[in-house]
Amino acid sequence: MIKRTILIIEDEDLNIDLYSIILKQLDMDIIFEKSGTAAFDYILQSPPDLLLSDIDIKGAINGLDLIKKIRSNEKIKDLKCIAITAYIFPEDKKKILSAGFDDYIAKPIDIKTFPEKIQSYLDKLG
Repeated sequence: MIKRTILIIEDEDLNIDLYSIILKQLDMDIIFEKSGTAAFDYILQSPPDLLLSDIDIKGAINGLDLIKKIRSNEKIKDLKCIAITAYIFPEDKKKILSAGFDDYIAKPIDIKTFPEKIQSYLDKLG
């Protein structure tokens, strides 16, 4: 089995700790970045198998700006990108998906189903 890499963009330490604990049961490398700029640089150097990104990221590039940069870059435009956000209204979801995210996970996450959901995204990659 191929060991997968997930890049998670999250600027809240409590959420980073939570994702680390929940996802450690999956056999994968998990990389965290706290800013959109650092994440974009990382992706260009070493594209992960899956990107999970908060929408409200502190700094110059938020999640929506980041996905637009990813989708406009020929090298990384096909990266599987999932938004994780507290924006839960239908118009928010539509805006996030139309910006270029492949899917959407609402916060607060369901800790029981979150690992299975992430594994299903990875399984679809082949």
